[in-house]
Amino acid sequence: MKIRRGWLALPLVLLLAPLAGAIDEDEFACEEAWKHLDDCCPRPPRFHCGGGCDPVDVHLPLADQLRKATCEQLEASGACAADFTEGAQ
Repeated sequence: MKIRRGWLALPLVLLLAPLAGAIDEDEFACEEAWKHLDDCCPRPPRFHCGGGCDPVDVHLPLADQLRKATCEQLEASGACAADFTEGAQ
């Protein structure tokens, strides 16, 4: 019986793909929130969105609020000047 090598590679790729540094939901939401703040704020706040050993400072509920807010709402609420880094809240 002849087996094509491509069929053997597919399960291996599917098995190892999650180990290749896939971004988790908190990290993705955090990155989107930072991008929105960067677009809206003259000097966007600093915070970490994970990657490597860095923790995610802005998790899903807060990240969603930041993303959905208008630029005017972000500035009026003080979000543009807030310190979101871990331990500051």
